[in-house]
Amino acid sequence: MQIVENTADRLVILSRSTYVLAVGAVILAVLALQWWVMPGFGRLSTLVFGIGAAVMVLIMLGASGSARLVADRRAGQVTLERRRLFGRGSQVVPLGHLQGATVTSRKPSGSARAYRCEILLAGQPAVPLTNYYGPAGPAERAAAAVNAWVAAS
Repeated sequence: MQIVENTADRLVILSRSTYVLAVGAVILAVLALQWWVMPGFGRLSTLVFGIGAAVMVLIMLGASGSARLVADRRAGQVTLERRRLFGRGSQVVPLGHLQGATVTSRKPSGSARAYRCEILLAGQPAVPLTNYYGPAGPAERAAAAVNAWVAAS
């Protein structure tokens, strides 16, 4: 996540899913290496590699995209825009509904803990900035920026 603008009147945070794409690329590379190292399996190996690669490409494409949070005091609104491979969407709420941000985490079994930033809006469930969990640092920086910007009003 990148804090593009942080002024008294405007806060813009951009999130691109490079983390998801990087993980997917590593998994595809491992699948390709397995296929290349074990050519003795012939057709079965090619079939398994093809199915694995197709599934990974679909997962990467579904998870990739970007999100942009724009909190604008002059306009009096907060806009959350999402772009995905299969469409776009946006949510606009009055600035007064922005209460802050929090970092949530999860720990899948056998994996390291992962984090994401969620925006807190009055009268609504928390809205995740991304549809995936990743490293703590970017999520914590984005939440801190939102909380500081809200506290400055």
